[in-house]
Amino acid sequence: MNNIAQIVQQKLCTSCGACAAVCPQKAITMEFDSKEFLYYPKIDTAKCNNCGLCLNVCPGKEMFGRDTAKNILKAWLVYSKDVNLRLTAQSGGAISQLLIHALASKIINGCLVTKLKGVNPLLADTFIARTKQEILEAARSKYWPIPACTGLSKVAEGDNLIFVGTPCQIAGAKKVCAHNKLINDSIFLYFGLMCGGALNLAFPEMIYEILALGKNEKKEIAEFDYRFKDNNHEWPGYLRIKLKNKDIFLPNRVRGALKRFFINERCKICIDKLNQSADLVFGDSYVKGKLREERARGVSLVLARTQRGLQFFEENKALANLEVVELEPELVSSTTKIAEIEKLAKQNVPVHEKLYCPELRKHWQVDVKQSPRFLLVIDYYFISLFKKRIVRKILSKLYIWRIMHKIFSIKDKFVKIYG
Repeated sequence: MNNIAQIVQQKLCTSCGACAAVCPQKAITMEFDSKEFLYYPKIDTAKCNNCGLCLNVCPGKEMFGRDTAKNILKAWLVYSKDVNLRLTAQSGGAISQLLIHALASKIINGCLVTKLKGVNPLLADTFIARTKQEILEAARSKYWPIPACTGLSKVAEGDNLIFVGTPCQIAGAKKVCAHNKLINDSIFLYFGLMCGGALNLAFPEMIYEILALGKNEKKEIAEFDYRFKDNNHEWPGYLRIKLKNKDIFLPNRVRGALKRFFINERCKICIDKLNQSADLVFGDSYVKGKLREERARGVSLVLARTQRGLQFFEENKALANLEVVELEPELVSSTTKIAEIEKLAKQNVPVHEKLYCPELRKHWQVDVKQSPRFLLVIDYYFISLFKKRIVRKILSKLYIWRIMHKIFSIKDKFVKIYG
């Protein structure tokens, strides 16, 4: 078997869609797996000739993003001066504002972004935004794995685009570009999103159980926002479920407490939170003392990783209706806790190797110190357990999930100290 199926079996799939984008036989489609609550590649065996190209472009089998904090050329704290746009966006609205400016100035003629797919508030689609309105439709966080690279198949002759994606999506897109000159020549810049891991779609089902939503109420769900902001709901935003006649809000700490039980297994061994492959990187700012009075509406942390990205930002920051404050790059590592994330990811490698992929360490070449791995195995066990409806139903009652979060927080401290 010389195709992407082995990556899925080894729980290394990031759901990025690079395999589907590059397949010369069009034998791969990204389909939602209702049991795993993730997008996975489905192979048409009648078309597949086992050429192995899908394996070559897969970012899931590699440790991309080594030394992820080292190639930061400059860092800034940024927010849009457009108050409405800023509230619509995830943090300070820097990505949306720069995309709108680049489009209006004809620097680009479109951008590859993601929006909700049709009437389903939990499925998403990657498309080429050609207008300001389409860019705004793609704003806000989507924390589930999305096959963003499939949007590369929509690139046409004469396109000059900005690709917006997570670390694995950009790593996959660049691999596709190495095999497709048209796509490679069409990508002007890569805008990277900082990423702490994608959640499978059993997460919203857990939220419905916690809120005890009935079948009829579930049918009325129009929107599911992971981080909704407005003048009454400050950054970092609230979980919002928009029904036909009302909105339900839950504080962001609910998502934080539940996240570990729904994260994609592959995300647990990813060290590239800061998106090393991108030209410019965007995320939330947790820098203390800087623009403190502005944090309620959101502030973006922006990193320049390449000279191309640095030049673009420097030339356009004054024209794009942005407020910009330069930041010492040294502060980035401490405020994003990147060293701790890298350490934990590397500790998870032997756990993932034992459970799913015996040859993982051979490919990754990670020097892993001994750690209390039996405690890390528990995390993987609960990811599988929480995909079962009966488990979600039981644990949603009496706030048992909160008690579990407290216990796991103590476990994390133990791993951090003795790992």
